[in-house]
Amino acid sequence: MQRSSVPTPDDAIYRKITRRIVPFLSICYVVNFIDRVNIGFAKLQFLQDLKLDDAVFGLVAGMFFVGYLVFELPSNLLLERIGVRKTLLRTWYCGARSRCCSCSCAAQICCTYCAFFSAQQKQASFPASFFT
Repeated sequence: MQRSSVPTPDDAIYRKITRRIVPFLSICYVVNFIDRVNIGFAKLQFLQDLKLDDAVFGLVAGMFFVGYLVFELPSNLLLERIGVRKTLLRTWYCGARSRCCSCSCAAQICCTYCAFFSAQQKQASFPASFFT
């Protein structure tokens, strides 16, 4: 069984998607991954600047991943309900807003809350990029 070499309208759509959307989503995925693991890279400066010990740092990092885990299912259900565009807009905007709030943290409890809510806001960007 041989396929004909005549391009169909679907082939043109897939080429356009591959050329325009896939590079953008790849960049977004890399930025999302870097943001998730950034707390490990920033540990030394983070501990010195905020005068925190290792136990508090572990709590803050743990709360980020707890928030990520707790809100994964509700966010995916919301993704299915409201669509990819609104979900990506919500996650990127609210994630950036929560990261800006975390810049003003000066206490242990503030860092913990910001890590938890940052994970809550940003965890849907990976599933949304594959939902498209």
